Amino acid sequence: MEQTTRKSPPFFYGWVVVLGCMFIQAAAVGILSNTLSAFIVPCSTDLQVGRATFTMYTSFGMVSGLVMAPFWGEFFKNRRFKPFMLLGCLLITGCMWCYSLATSVYHFYIIAAVKGVFQGLLMGVPIPRILSNWFIEKRGTAMGIALAGSGLAGSIMTPIVSATVQASGWRAGFVQLAIVFLIITVPVILIFIRETPEEMGLKPLGWELQAQNKPEAVSVSKLSGMTRAQALKSKTYWCYVLGLFLSSACGMGIQNNIIGHLVGNGFDAAYAARVFSVTMLVLVPGKIIVGRMYDTVGMKLTTMILSLGLSASAVMLAFATRSPLPMIFAVIFGFANA
Repeated sequence: MEQTTRKSPPFFYGWVVVLGCMFIQAAAVGILSNTLSAFIVPCSTDLQVGRATFTMYTSFGMVSGLVMAPFWGEFFKNRRFKPFMLLGCLLITGCMWCYSLATSVYHFYIIAAVKGVFQGLLMGVPIPRILSNWFIEKRGTAMGIALAGSGLAGSIMTPIVSATVQASGWRAGFVQLAIVFLIITVPVILIFIRETPEEMGLKPLGWELQAQNKPEAVSVSKLSGMTRAQALKSKTYWCYVLGLFLSSACGMGIQNNIIGHLVGNGFDAAYAARVFSVTMLVLVPGKIIVGRMYDTVGMKLTTMILSLGLSASAVMLAFATRSPLPMIFAVIFGFANA
């Protein structure tokens, strides 16, 4: 009875955990993935391959990550997250460093596949599980805020790494990304991340409703689903995997070719870079809004809206031959890609 009447502290530390997850997401996605456009032309030119051939290495990373997702879910069932998140940081840093040593596009394919496997140690399971431990209420909002860091980091880091690539070459650019990633993620995990509120003598946000058995809490916290073995035999699961892969491939495929496509359509490189920065900036509020939509509108309708927006933005980019159409595309795509 005493627990159910216990008052929550005026400041909820779970929001600090959200901030930490946002920095991790910013480093892992915003810095490592959203800066790819700065490497496409110099790397494909130096390796003497087409742009499409070079950018295919991202597909190897996505496929290996999706294949490993069920394994990491089972792996973390009875294990702590932080030690393996730190290990993931070191392994991902090593992969980024290896990119700087590559002498063939096939080296990129292999490294990307390895990086995709170990990226699950850092993001795929740990961040959603940690936030679920801290939030019963506002879980989607917390997740949206955590994911918002990728857009802001991409808009900031892209011009910085582009300047490094122009001044010192693409190999120095990959070394720079590896160092920045490691400097951000390791201290954040050690200092800010707490896996459960119980570690600090706290309760998750919304625990009062759960303790009182209110329907709105029960619907959020009730566990359901299937085991890994059941999922691997389920057509629904594999349809979900295929849909996730295709949507990610479409989003990343468009994003990675924005600058090159606009330059090919006659826009100058500076304008194309501004369009790309706008897409990254829109991602920041976009992810927060999408997180809120998942909480209120529902997963199915929100996903349909995002899919329609992504399709519309692709058509808009294809016919973007004069201003301001590229900027309109950037706003729509930035939100739909959230």
